[in-house]
Amino acid sequence: MAWNCWGLGNTPTIRALKTFLRGTDPSILFLSETKMFEQVTLHRISQFGFQNHCIVASVGRSRGLWILWKDDLNIEIISQSSNLIHVIVQGGDGRDSWHLFCLYGSPVASHRSTLWQNMNSYAQKFDGPRCFIGDFNAIVCNDEKFGGLLVLNSNISYFNDFIQMNHLIDLGYKGPAYTWTNGREIKGLIRQRLDRVLANPEWCSCFHNAAVLHLPRIESDHAPILLNTCRNIARAPPNYKFEAHWLSHPEFL
Repeated sequence: MAWNCWGLGNTPTIRALKTFLRGTDPSILFLSETKMFEQVTLHRISQFGFQNHCIVASVGRSRGLWILWKDDLNIEIISQSSNLIHVIVQGGDGRDSWHLFCLYGSPVASHRSTLWQNMNSYAQKFDGPRCFIGDFNAIVCNDEKFGGLLVLNSNISYFNDFIQMNHLIDLGYKGPAYTWTNGREIKGLIRQRLDRVLANPEWCSCFHNAAVLHLPRIESDHAPILLNTCRNIARAPPNYKFEAHWLSHPEFL
């Protein structure tokens, strides 16, 4: 599961995260914009039921990345920065090991072209199955945006170039179309699909039944996204639960 949680320093957000974890039981959790200092972070991690972690500390009251995982996975940390935690997930059940790139795209539009150029150079150093998940802070076309001004084609093209040069496939989704909102009234409302999962053909071949679910947006301007890599269409529905009380939450879209 990946979520831009918009800060983990308040009780309602922690409560929402625990609710999501109870309903989905992910083996890996990636959080961006945790906005927490390292000494507080280590205390918070113990609340969520994961035995392992890699942390990129916040810069002042912004940014901050966490990746947490359970002992049933063998994960090797390859690199970390303010925009990326790159790990290798060791293969199990006869599968090859694969690269997981947990991304947080720059919120500053003028920085995004450099980010995607650097990410393109970095990602192409690695062969084999590759999967990219997180808040990309980018859209592939203006159809992924509701309200506000159109996004400039030049800003869209850098992201699309990154996708094409790495031969990535968008895994799609089930659930609400937009994962981010500015939270304003209808006249000023803007929504975008900023969070997604991309993978190369090798990864898709290993996990050909994988599915992505957009969860309800609660206590953040972003919705969590759930990647289910072991869905068995023939025998059972995807391994996630829907909490009925989410429907009554005032921020549920």
